[in-house]
Amino acid sequence: MNKEIEIKVILKNKKKVLLFLNKNAKKIEKKEQKDSYFILPDNNFFKENPVRRYLRVRSQEKSGSLDYHFCHLDENGKLLWTDEYKTRIEDSKMMIKIFENLGLVNYIEVNKKRLVYSYNGFQISIDEVKGLGTFIEVEFSTMEKLNKTKSKLIKDKCWTILSEIGADWIDAPNLGYPDLLIASQGNFVA
Repeated sequence: MNKEIEIKVILKNKKKVLLFLNKNAKKIEKKEQKDSYFILPDNNFFKENPVRRYLRVRSQEKSGSLDYHFCHLDENGKLLWTDEYKTRIEDSKMMIKIFENLGLVNYIEVNKKRLVYSYNGFQISIDEVKGLGTFIEVEFSTMEKLNKTKSKLIKDKCWTILSEIGADWIDAPNLGYPDLLIASQGNFVA
């Protein structure tokens, strides 16, 4: 299981940030992703306040994945880190059909174009999310045991990196893309 600490904000100056990253970071990949988020018929994870669990089938050009995320929050409901359980799948469409035939509900889909860079041990992703706009994520992944103090130190470094790369941003709500899409549609979100 991987643990991920990340920050996500709305990016106002994509061109400037890309100029910096193309000169100073390693470009990992460019991809289009379709994320299908599932809920159980009698257990809608998106009704949790705040949302702590996500079950996702990710489809992209050459591969797919099945992911379960569990979010660790502080006493104020702010994200500390996420436990990520992930496995590759050969056929995302078939996985979706299996889930639907088992009675799981394909609750919401997130479509995005993503550019991924590696910079000073961190992953930087610039996302164009359909229906939401341009975001940037700075994240650190580890297999180590985490606590609140370690998580805060790493998150502080994520903010430092955001400044180092010259990003101009607007804070985004402490929500994942599916939560933001649900909120943008006027539906309840934690």
